[in-house]
Amino acid sequence: MESTNRHTGGESQYERLERLLAANRNLTKADQQFLDAVHRIVLELMPLQCVDIENVSSRLFIHSSKFRRCVVSATGVSPANYLMVLRMRHALEILEYYPNNTISMVATACGFANHSHFTHVFKRMLGCAPQQYLREKGILS
Repeated sequence: MESTNRHTGGESQYERLERLLAANRNLTKADQQFLDAVHRIVLELMPLQCVDIENVSSRLFIHSSKFRRCVVSATGVSPANYLMVLRMRHALEILEYYPNNTISMVATACGFANHSHFTHVFKRMLGCAPQQYLREKGILS
């Protein structure tokens, strides 16, 4: 999936995924509890750089295929996209609340192997580099 550049007025991949997730907010209590558990596990796994479907599903004590079905059913997006949205949400929180952190620190905190990989995924998802995002938000000058 390609994202559209934010400067062209198009919707980025991240924005599209967030829109899909927001449209799917009529969750059952069980679905909400499941997604809350997934979120907690992802937060635990990010610093260990092992956020993937197999690690998350094993921590939930369910088979990866059941995990995939549950995520798609609850969110309407693929598990890989959902996990990436959770990581990007965390990255955006860190960038906005702790703008003095280096991009490398943010990358590590969100489970990326290095600054370069994080920046590549950030650009693909949001349509701009992290520093540019901060400037556009008025957080950096």
